[in-house]
Amino acid sequence: MATIAGSPFEWLSFDAEGGLADVGTQGRLAGLLSPGITDLVVMSHGWKTDQAGAWSLYEPLWTHVSDAWPEATDRPLRGY
Repeated sequence: MATIAGSPFEWLSFDAEGGLADVGTQGRLAGLLSPGITDLVVMSHGWKTDQAGAWSLYEPLWTHVSDAWPEATDRPLRGY
């Protein structure tokens, strides 16, 4: 499994009908649903950026987020 800034990472590609383009993705995602997983982050790069372009955006972004995550998750929930 790929990682980004130490976190598990999975590319999702969709076909023209909105289904997963890679049938193996569903099984890999199921493997992520293990006990202890509490958070899921979804990032979408849109139509006019390829995976390489998206990676150049996601990697530094997620590095900063993951550096701040422990501090942010130590705060009490707001209870909305």
